[in-house]
Amino acid sequence: MPTLDPRQFNTLLPEFRADPYPLYRQARERFPIFWSEAESAWVLTRHADVQAVLGDPRFLNVELGRIVERMADALGQDLPELFALFDALPFFHNPPAHKSGRHFLARVLALRPLAAYKEEITAIVQRLLAPLDRDGGMDLAIDYAERLPPLFMGGLFGLGENDSLFLARTLSGVPAALDRGQPMRFYRQLNPRLVEAYELLREAFAQRRRVPRDDGLSLMLALGEAEDSLGENQLAARAVALFLVGFETTAALIGNGLNLLLAHPGQRQQIAAAPALLDAAVEETARLEPPIQQTSRYASEACPLAGREVEAGQRVLLLIGSANRDPAAYPEPDRFRLDRQGPPNLSFGSGRHACLGTQIAKLEAKLAYAGILDRPGLRVQGGPPEWWPCQNQRRLKSLPVALA
Repeated sequence: MPTLDPRQFNTLLPEFRADPYPLYRQARERFPIFWSEAESAWVLTRHADVQAVLGDPRFLNVELGRIVERMADALGQDLPELFALFDALPFFHNPPAHKSGRHFLARVLALRPLAAYKEEITAIVQRLLAPLDRDGGMDLAIDYAERLPPLFMGGLFGLGENDSLFLARTLSGVPAALDRGQPMRFYRQLNPRLVEAYELLREAFAQRRRVPRDDGLSLMLALGEAEDSLGENQLAARAVALFLVGFETTAALIGNGLNLLLAHPGQRQQIAAAPALLDAAVEETARLEPPIQQTSRYASEACPLAGREVEAGQRVLLLIGSANRDPAAYPEPDRFRLDRQGPPNLSFGSGRHACLGTQIAKLEAKLAYAGILDRPGLRVQGGPPEWWPCQNQRRLKSLPVALA
């Protein structure tokens, strides 16, 4: 493990992708808060400090849409679909602008009660796992964790399986827009994919205008007409925003958690014997391998923070993956414990920008985990896990398994 130089601390380096936790530990122990020239930010590593910033109204979200628009204007670029998406995602806005978009998306997620979603998710789980019993093996990341959330979200919208998976393929990787230092070329490459997604959704909205249904897209139409008089592109952007909220992070949560369960057969046996432990398993796997490893804020005014003085406008990098393994918050923080005590983990955020779909994501993970419990002979095939090349997100690329 390299020796940590706080000035050159840089989460874009390959070692952070392979295994960031030893570096987090070193930072927590030696420099719990420090300025990184490479990140151009104050870096926070401890649970209490990260949680405090997430709940402090003086620290605001970085409004990525405005940054990219300025870059695009300087280069004479026009990316209307991308800018519409940035406008539709609540976490790219600050109060009071974020409230209306957040409320809109939350209304659609609450189309049906959580108990009704349980039945729908269970049916998807059983269908996706059928090849495992038939063939004796499958890739739990590619063919299970990556397919379950888009099939559920597509079903919520009222889309068929083909259209749901088309959206997943088309939009896969869009959250990498959050990664620091993306070139304009990356944003230009996103826009044609968004055009395809918008075209599919505009046609689906046109069908709902002609014949409304009891589904999420019909509800979006009604909300758009009643509250905001949203145009077709705005509705399509909000639909894509909601699909993304319910897709990639949840897929990462499920894949990461399955990897941990398969690496800890003792805990898996405990859960199989007492399924009530599934909720604890979801919380603990999310703590150990959070799908979102970091987020950032900037100070709207000068203020003290963890013994340092942060100037107005300075960025603060919050290391969620480090905070979740802080021994001051969680004894034996690197162990997988189903009897874990301590404060809520920060994997789903906290405060006014907490994840909109937290309860649904946890339900999907719980039912996905339950699906493999009655297959005690399940074993991982191949070498060490590979991770998607994304700075903010920790997400397995592949998890091949076979039944013994």
